[in-house]
Amino acid sequence: MTIFHMGRISMMSDKKDRWRSYSLDMLIFNGIDFLILFLILLLQGSLPLNPQKFGSFNLSFAINTASSFVTNTNWQSYSGETAASYFTQMAGLTIQNFLSAATGICIAITVMRGIIRHLVEDLFLT
Repeated sequence: MTIFHMGRISMMSDKKDRWRSYSLDMLIFNGIDFLILFLILLLQGSLPLNPQKFGSFNLSFAINTASSFVTNTNWQSYSGETAASYFTQMAGLTIQNFLSAATGICIAITVMRGIIRHLVEDLFLT
């Protein structure tokens, strides 16, 4: 049996996860992503790769931007080149663009896996 633990998240090859487990894992993962991006936006003024000396985002813009990038809506109420430093764009926004899309793909695969598992179990158990 293969077991991999990362905090609360565990993966066992002989265990069938239910939708609640997947949902909780996704919420934990996206919550961590939100907090990291939120902190990057709030601390932008003191982070490296900020040659233009941009100040930090105010609280409402940081919440708005972090939540929109985590939910893959990417709605921006600012001009990236005049408000976000290189570090913020590279380590915050670009990485979150990838992670939010990857989360969506993982959810789609999980839904397909659940449907296929349900169909196969119905086919062989009846």
